[in-house]
Amino acid sequence: MTTIKTTLLAGTAALALSFAAGSAQAAFIGASPLGFQSNDVFDKPPLEGWYDANLYLFASPSATVEVYYLGKEAGYNNRFILNHTAGTLTYDTGAGSGSNADYFLPPATPAPPLLGTVTLTAGLLDFSFIANLTGTPKTVTNATNDYAPAKPNFFLTFTSGDPFALASWDSTVNGSTPAGGTSVIIALDDSGAGPDDNHDDMVILLRISNGEFSVPEPASLALLGMGLLGLGFAARRRRA
Repeated sequence: MTTIKTTLLAGTAALALSFAAGSAQAAFIGASPLGFQSNDVFDKPPLEGWYDANLYLFASPSATVEVYYLGKEAGYNNRFILNHTAGTLTYDTGAGSGSNADYFLPPATPAPPLLGTVTLTAGLLDFSFIANLTGTPKTVTNATNDYAPAKPNFFLTFTSGDPFALASWDSTVNGSTPAGGTSVIIALDDSGAGPDDNHDDMVILLRISNGEFSVPEPASLALLGMGLLGLGFAARRRRA
């Protein structure tokens, strides 16, 4: 029994510290495109969502997720990498200027390509983008999504409606947007055109069937972390 309590306490403290560490990032709400360029995947109208944020999965203990490619408008060859319980899903946009971002127009014709159906475990999702594969590659991971116009970063927006209907997404730019949903758009800006901030260089859609995606707000994460630490210390005092 003592061993079980010690393990639980250590695990609780580690989880709390991981949440507290994640809370330091200053996520903020904004529209995409945020800069002066258009977003050729979903800019009619602009969508509101999250910058400088990382993506979490809330499920018990795992969930089935469909991965779709919505398109791109970029000269770089960019890559999306998603690690899942059975391996790794990888997709490249291909090089060349111009756009193949026709999948998100309602109704979607042709339908967005399904890249795969995978099982993901709860917590911080393990994915990344590599920008400019054939030149000087730069990587942004879900744990290091630092918003800066001069470096690759991604934009997140959520819906719990039909993910293939543009009207389901938040197109009211008012500083308020869902912090989670059953579908999420992950939109890369590869920094190839300088500070254009249009986040249409590779656009991925994740749809879940038995859980929810979320951007835990920093204050909520900090409170959760402190609460878990409190529970751990209380358990330790009772044991003593």
